[in-house]
Amino acid sequence: MPGAPPLALADAFLLERTSVAWEHQVLLQDGLRTLEHGSPPTRIVSLASHQDLYAGLLNAIRVLIGAPLAVALAAIVTFFPLTHGASPVILALSLLPAVCIGCVLSLYLETGSADFVTLVGRFIVMPPSNPQSFDPLAFSERGLLLVMSGAIIFRSLVFLLPASPRRRVFHLADAIARDLETGSAGDAASIVSRNYDRLTQAFRWMGQRPRRPARRAVFARMTALAHLGGAVSRARHHLVLLRQDHQGADAGLAALGGLDPQAMCDSAATLLASAGRTGGATRGPTRGPALHAVSGLYGAAVLTEQNARMMRLTGIIPRAYLDTAR
Repeated sequence: MPGAPPLALADAFLLERTSVAWEHQVLLQDGLRTLEHGSPPTRIVSLASHQDLYAGLLNAIRVLIGAPLAVALAAIVTFFPLTHGASPVILALSLLPAVCIGCVLSLYLETGSADFVTLVGRFIVMPPSNPQSFDPLAFSERGLLLVMSGAIIFRSLVFLLPASPRRRVFHLADAIARDLETGSAGDAASIVSRNYDRLTQAFRWMGQRPRRPARRAVFARMTALAHLGGAVSRARHHLVLLRQDHQGADAGLAALGGLDPQAMCDSAATLLASAGRTGGATRGPTRGPALHAVSGLYGAAVLTEQNARMMRLTGIIPRAYLDTAR
């Protein structure tokens, strides 16, 4: 609006975040309508998730529980229904109940992995053949080998790579910090999605232990780092788009690389003033990539200042910079 006072950084941040929240609300309502009425969604996205090694190992341990279940089911099918006939129909009817139950259990996260091994391992212990063998000794050997291999792998994973809740939370926090150390490079939406997935996993693992102020403080710090990573990646994405058209874009990228709060604020102010002077190219200072970049720079600067002590102790920010900044 002509003659209106220039936006302050905090105002620009609030305006940009409010507009994004409104857009997300529209998408959320569209998703709810899709779930309720089955109508096609307006937008289809693939959310990135955190690939955790320890989560994979824990799932492997859960899988091994299915080994003795596979032996038990194979014994029931082999020595009861199949002894009354060698017809494929009898074999199919014998396997049908277990397969149906297995399909239902596979829908749940807690039982899906174990049930998969139960279904697959059963055919290892009970290989269909023509004529069908009913030798108890051969069956016992196959079943013993399957159970013993599961037990050996289980003990190896437990002793060599234990996945305690404390260790899981530590590795999730370390993954968030590593993204910050690398400058949160990459697709901004994927980084934000991975960070929220990490926070969800950390909250679930922290829920297995008593809720104490220290643990709540740890989760609050993890949340702040995740938000900082999102702000840095968001600002970096839009600054790259503005490098050729606006002053302060290169300086903003350099400030993000060093996580310098004062430099980020200065670059955001320069970029906001430049966007105000060239409103036609950015559809005004309240819209477009310039406003997103200013919001990301300002949000990253505030979060860096609030978490400076923790980031210095963990080495995310160089000690020399914060020592001089204080």
